[in-house]
Amino acid sequence: MSALVAGAAVVSATTKPIKPLASTGFTPPKTVTPANGLGGYTALRPTVNQISAAWRVPAISAHSNTGLAGTWVGAQVGQSSFIQLGTIESRVNRFGPLDSYEAFWSDIPLHFHAAPLGTVHAGDLVTADMTHTASGWTLHFIDLTHHLDRTMTTTYGAKANYDLAEWIQEDPSPGMLTAVNAPYPVISPTTMAFLQVNHQIPGADSVIPAALVTRSGKSFIPSSLRADTFTFVPPIGYAKQYLKDAVEVDTADSQFGVRLSSWKKMSSTQKMSAAQSLASALGTFGHQLVTQPWPKHAHPDIVYSVKVIDEELTSLNQWMASGLSIGSPYLLQAIANPKIGISTNAIRHDMGLPPT
Repeated sequence: MSALVAGAAVVSATTKPIKPLASTGFTPPKTVTPANGLGGYTALRPTVNQISAAWRVPAISAHSNTGLAGTWVGAQVGQSSFIQLGTIESRVNRFGPLDSYEAFWSDIPLHFHAAPLGTVHAGDLVTADMTHTASGWTLHFIDLTHHLDRTMTTTYGAKANYDLAEWIQEDPSPGMLTAVNAPYPVISPTTMAFLQVNHQIPGADSVIPAALVTRSGKSFIPSSLRADTFTFVPPIGYAKQYLKDAVEVDTADSQFGVRLSSWKKMSSTQKMSAAQSLASALGTFGHQLVTQPWPKHAHPDIVYSVKVIDEELTSLNQWMASGLSIGSPYLLQAIANPKIGISTNAIRHDMGLPPT
């Protein structure tokens, strides 16, 4: 997916397993961003020619620390083409809080930098509508409260067949190769309404939810889609505990991905430290799964997940013992095991959470 970056947007907000090469095992990642920086809904369609929504600009709390958030609609196809339209909510605390709210758009030719469309205000009712034609994209943003109306066109993506529509709230990433998100402000609950893709309301059974886990540790999940509306709500109970536990190992996984990107430049000591840090985070997560209370119906999946973590740790230890080559099959077994995603999503289902 995609992510805003402290004034910019980047493609790929999730850290995917590194694809193996036939001869060497892995390609070092060129893009690594935190795994949980985007929340909301996405919809896959054979072709996405239009996407829109309305929301009130989230208000930053008087007690919030410095932070940056983004609320937007977007469209993309794989990692090759991406465009978005929405609002940025920002606070800087220096000699007192300084808040700013901006309408923006972004695409890949802009080098992922957010292009401002005008100032908006907390609580303003805004709409964002993107239409794809043979000539490119037409983006239409309206602030219905303060009468800001902006339309812009771009020839970007004219020949691309977009197939993913997005309605997102985001804890932005500070770059394309980073393990942690930017600080996230405390903002008012956000509701996105009047959702449309290809000028039709997406059915609840045709959208894919995603949880937002912020750098501050706060989590939000999209409520069930009712008609054309959903709200970002905090998880409770077991779901809240699981996301709190999982964010540490997710961060460690992202940090490991960042280090893999420059593996050949690292010393043996640095490589060992990177591997040990990931192993330590996995061990802690496994211990949390074993020792903390969980709902009874989740116990079989907890047991299976702990088994998968043990397999990961065994492979990591074998990799460390064999010399830490990036082409080692032990590394492939440790971080690209398909059981990882299966076990993770089974537990998330048990907790009433969206899949990864």
